[in-house]
Amino acid sequence: MVFSGHKMMADTGIGVLALWRVLQKAWKCPIGGGGAINFVSEITHEQAGIPEKWQPGTPHITGAVSLKLAIDLLTSIDEEKRQKRRELIDYTNSHFQSLAQK
Repeated sequence: MVFSGHKMMADTGIGVLALWRVLQKAWKCPIGGGGAINFVSEITHEQAGIPEKWQPGTPHITGAVSLKLAIDLLTSIDEEKRQKRRELIDYTNSHFQSLAQK
């Protein structure tokens, strides 16, 4: 699963990549550095474990905080508001369909 934060009203430059653990273990992260590497020599290097190998460099702290707040906001919308939103979407869709048929 992949999604970007800005489409949820979070900061830009933040997103989520959720992988099954078997894929996390099998795939090598294309970007290294920071805490993503356990060991480096002249010949080889060893990637860190999960999840560190997928988080190279300095964390986007403000983006992570804004993503958490955006998720909290979107999940706090109660069922009544969701139902009203669904009714408005259905009304709009039916209106456009009737216009298209004319």
